[in-house]
Amino acid sequence: GVSWEGYGGNANYPLFPGAISPVDACLVAMTKENSEANMGWAGSGENLTANAQWADRESFLDNFARTGSIGTAAEGLSEKGETWNAALASTFEIAPGESKTVGFVLLWHFPGRLGVGNMYENWVERVTDTAMYLLDARERLVQNTVLFHDTLFDTTLPYYVVERLSSQMSSPSTQLCMWLKDNSFFGFEGLHGDGSGCCPMNCNHVWNYEQTLARLFPEIEKRMRVIDLEHQMEDNGAVHHRVAYPLRGKVTGPGAVCDGQASTISKTYREHLLSSDNLFLERMWPKAKKAMEFMIRNWDGTDEDGVMRGKQFNTYDTNISGPNTFTGTQYLAALRAAEEMAKEMGDDAAAKRYRAIFEKGSKWLSENLFDGEYFVQEWPQAQPDHDYGLGCHADQLMGQWWANQSNLGYLLPKKQVKSAIRSIFKYDFIPDFSVFDYSLGHRVFVWGDGAGLICCTWPKGGKPGRIILYAEEVWTGIEYEVAALMIEEGLINEALAIVRTVYDRYTNGRNPWNEIECGDHYARAMSSWSILIAAQGFRYHGPKGILGFDPKLQQDNFKSFFSTAEGWGSFSQKREGKTQTNVIELKYGRLRLRQLELKPSVISLKDVKLELSGRPFPFERKVVGDRLVIDFPGPLTLKEGDLIKVVISW
Repeated sequence: GVSWEGYGGNANYPLFPGAISPVDACLVAMTKENSEANMGWAGSGENLTANAQWADRESFLDNFARTGSIGTAAEGLSEKGETWNAALASTFEIAPGESKTVGFVLLWHFPGRLGVGNMYENWVERVTDTAMYLLDARERLVQNTVLFHDTLFDTTLPYYVVERLSSQMSSPSTQLCMWLKDNSFFGFEGLHGDGSGCCPMNCNHVWNYEQTLARLFPEIEKRMRVIDLEHQMEDNGAVHHRVAYPLRGKVTGPGAVCDGQASTISKTYREHLLSSDNLFLERMWPKAKKAMEFMIRNWDGTDEDGVMRGKQFNTYDTNISGPNTFTGTQYLAALRAAEEMAKEMGDDAAAKRYRAIFEKGSKWLSENLFDGEYFVQEWPQAQPDHDYGLGCHADQLMGQWWANQSNLGYLLPKKQVKSAIRSIFKYDFIPDFSVFDYSLGHRVFVWGDGAGLICCTWPKGGKPGRIILYAEEVWTGIEYEVAALMIEEGLINEALAIVRTVYDRYTNGRNPWNEIECGDHYARAMSSWSILIAAQGFRYHGPKGILGFDPKLQQDNFKSFFSTAEGWGSFSQKREGKTQTNVIELKYGRLRLRQLELKPSVISLKDVKLELSGRPFPFERKVVGDRLVIDFPGPLTLKEGDLIKVVISW
């Protein structure tokens, strides 16, 4: 059943550009069983009329064609079992050559979701409040949206790269995610065809790959860490890899998994970096430390040699056994993240201990698992689990990807890392699937002459009897991860080839916003943002006020979007002759800075000049390694529209 509510218009609040209207109306459809749950139309135009009770489509359209009228609104609700339809119309005259705009907006308000309610219930009480908010705030909302779009797409990055970044930004706004009234945030792994969620909730070894939400909405992402460490962690430090909803009472769930446990620690450090102060880390560090200690006890053991052995359940939905760099480097990344957090919290004993374990593990994996081209798994011959053995696994450097995203350095020797990344492209990238023999019965995401990166191949034999699951599948979340790793290692053409194949796959008869795996809008695909971080050589530490860039491609003429804890903007770099010009322009929010790091092509510098919004600004400079470090005399807070210009000459 539907009822109608009308609001007097205000010429100062047009809903759409050019739609200065004497009347703004909101049509609301409400269920009889729950009058608070409703949907509606809002319109902005001349002579708005509403009809909330038409039922026969042919009669309605015939009357509209003959008379130009949609009928009149009526009060009340339909009887149980009877459905009414609603319509909203604007009638006006238009002269030759003239144009007019009429805006219609679909609105909804569904309170009480899961017994808690949606976050927007803190802001609006009913759907008509939403309409009035939109009327009031539309100009600001549109301006900021257009500004964000234009900043993101004003870039020297290939268009297909930016398309893959922007497309996966849509996933949090689908039914994949829920932001509830108590400020808790939850996400499924993916969506069923009917829009319902599959594989609940916040699965930490699938969301392990997500970077988009964390980079664009860091405060929301922090809610997931609070849930991980304050609701889903046992007293012994084990973090359940799926959230047991609702968040009350005894912690329950399916238990801890090694890659998800590691990612919880790595993500906690990332969220600290994407903060404006130390408050988040001060709250989370004791819990993150407990999670780190559980990981050491449970998978490393009493020898604490930095190598995980035994059963290691992971995102491939099975245990693997024995040392390997897929889960092993994630352990190393967690140790490094924990070391850095311990240092900042003054826990020197923990920092030294984690460093010692890391160094032993790094040395062992390097000396024992590198076969000359890539890293393999040392698996038990009894093969109790699903292993990859001597295979070239696309995820073999997942931990290195995490280390790169948080500026933690190399986990394994650089030469070995680059060789392994090159081997992944050589052996796992399939340029033409029309000649590929799907023999393992896995799901098929690429067919015909399409291209893609599969999870694992065995170019040198040594395939275990029970191989790791999903070996022949193509997951975009891993394709983006590998592409980001390639960019970091200077394998630019290979990285762009992978991203281009994903773009072609999803713009050729498929929904370009919906990358699938186990369901639609699969969360793992939000790893795409890592490509931007790699491409711009982004370095950021919010609490310390450190911002840095080191573009990895198009270094002589580079421009891209960047985001920080409290704002976002545009970074550019141009090199001409013996001069490099860098510009950082804040477009939204604010940015607190104490130090700026840049990388000129020549480190023997002749001069450095810096301006803030067109005026000289004091600074001190020094060279650290191959970077120019600019220190400001005190905390510098950029506001919207502020611009830092640095001109370096040598």
